[in-house]
Amino acid sequence: MTDVEQYEYDVALSFAGEDRDYVRGVAVELERAKIRVFFDEFNEEKLWGANLAEHFDDVFRNKARHCVVFISKAYTDKAWPNFEKRSVLSRSVIQKDYIWPARFDEVDILGIAPTIGYIDLKNKRPQEFAQIIINKLRGKSAEKNNDEIQKITSYRKPRKKVQFDPYGIAQDWVEFLVQELSKRKQKIGEAGYLLSAFKRESAACIRLLKDNDTVFSIDCKIGGMFGDRGMSFSFAYGELRNSGVNGWGEFEWNDQRGEAILKLTDFGGTLSKGEPQISKEQLLERIWDMVCDQIDQNKK
Repeated sequence: MTDVEQYEYDVALSFAGEDRDYVRGVAVELERAKIRVFFDEFNEEKLWGANLAEHFDDVFRNKARHCVVFISKAYTDKAWPNFEKRSVLSRSVIQKDYIWPARFDEVDILGIAPTIGYIDLKNKRPQEFAQIIINKLRGKSAEKNNDEIQKITSYRKPRKKVQFDPYGIAQDWVEFLVQELSKRKQKIGEAGYLLSAFKRESAACIRLLKDNDTVFSIDCKIGGMFGDRGMSFSFAYGELRNSGVNGWGEFEWNDQRGEAILKLTDFGGTLSKGEPQISKEQLLERIWDMVCDQIDQNKK
């Protein structure tokens, strides 16, 4: 049996929940490259109903060729990453090159010597770090001698710009808002209200009703104030009878998160809450807060 055949995974990823967005970007790129990666979100069926402590211990001690440990302050503070770390360290006793550390910051982790070579993630996008892992697994890094490395790194290279489709992203956000808010109708019903979430042309439309009357309306439309690379937002008490805009934003790529975000110009501060760059999940929760606020205010 070869070294590859011996293990279920080429690499396992150990991280804190606060760093999940970045690690997800790495895991997606590894999977695209046909790397067998253990990332918990990719293993929902296996984890469903399993004893998680036993399963994760087995993965990190026995089932992966290598483990990338994403070191951060959050990793040291949380119980679950520390549980994973014990399994990782147990395996490293018998396999010296098992741990591949990567750092978000300079915090030290007990058991992982600071003298072990690591990758600094501060200026690396998830896709870039994933390629380093791929090269390491496939032995490509060893093919370059020191002279070649010097030639590659001796001059400045322009930073590669991520290409993304803002129009497709806008469509995805509209579909996401309608689907996720529709799942929450029952919660609104329990409060004596009716929530309607539907798509109309290029907009996600949310309506809050009480006793057959529309008490609050929100439209999230594809297109901003100065073009169609973003979204605009209109909300009103009662029915939405005009096309006034309460806020708008354009899509940008966020290297740190490894995803598209919406950079908001929010006239009332309701959507941004002081944070002008938000993800679609954050936008969903802001809209949900607006709906819940209307219900709470009407109860007073």
